[in-house]
Amino acid sequence: MKLGVKIACLFLTGFAGLMGCGKNPPPSAESVAETEFKAHLQLLQRNTTNDLVAPITYDIRKTDSLVSPFMGQIEWAEADNRHQEPNFGEVWSGWAHRLTLAYQDHKWVLKKAESKFIMSPNLHQTEPDWFGSGAERAYAVALGVPAK
Repeated sequence: MKLGVKIACLFLTGFAGLMGCGKNPPPSAESVAETEFKAHLQLLQRNTTNDLVAPITYDIRKTDSLVSPFMGQIEWAEADNRHQEPNFGEVWSGWAHRLTLAYQDHKWVLKKAESKFIMSPNLHQTEPDWFGSGAERAYAVALGVPAK
């Protein structure tokens, strides 16, 4: 190969590198939102030290909203009182929690915190309704996000 062709090849290779050839595309908005959500979820898991009776679960979904393109929900349940009953075995009572977050202006914001009283399944409790827990600020701190 002649020297002029080698220089041209080196020049084109360098130019292509400057133009971004071979680089990964930037992450999608959905990927960024999910990564940030999971970071807040990990912070909540570190701040939730109570006796969990159900694992922490989450769901993120895309919306049609321009203001809140993604919504997320976190749920978990924890026991306050665990003991043995002669006719029922181990029983417990506690609280289930549900947090609703919206992704707005490139950050997650806590929109709603709900709770409901729960008991161990062997006590045959009727399904209670969710109610506003009034603890939005405390959960926002545990998640590391602003509250609505």
